[in-house]
Amino acid sequence: MNHQKYKDRETLEIKNIEERYKIEENFLNMLSSGDYSKAMSAYNALCSMKLDGRNMDSYQDAKYLAIVLGTLCRKTLQHRNKVHPYYLNSVSKEMAMDRNNTETTDDIRNVSKKFIKKYCLLAKNHSLHQYSEVVHKSISYIEIHYADELSLSILASNLHVTKKLSKCRL
Repeated sequence: MNHQKYKDRETLEIKNIEERYKIEENFLNMLSSGDYSKAMSAYNALCSMKLDGRNMDSYQDAKYLAIVLGTLCRKTLQHRNKVHPYYLNSVSKEMAMDRNNTETTDDIRNVSKKFIKKYCLLAKNHSLHQYSEVVHKSISYIEIHYADELSLSILASNLHVTKKLSKCRL
């Protein structure tokens, strides 16, 4: 009889893990699309799930979730959306500082919500996944160095392509 209870508990735990991963993937898809309202729905679903007792402190659990969330957001936008690390680092750094100034679980959730919005805006405004590698690097270089002197020669030199190739590719 005890074996059956253990087996049932294990089956339920596996289903919970699978459901959590499904919700996380949905969240990342919505984030990557820049859809803030759907990303928030997925985030709220994720927050409502009971984690497997990693910590008995709900504040620490929320803080760990926020750290993981920030990393998932950053890496998703870097790889799926080709958002330049400069922008991702800026948001990630700000999120870490805000998270460290929290005192309650609600504070952490509010910080997470604020940064989900910022990451969704990055997905909408700085995604370069639809461009070729040369165009992607060109746009990133121009955005980051817009205040500097720019020319096709400077751009070609920094992208390690010939000026002739850069004219053709851009």
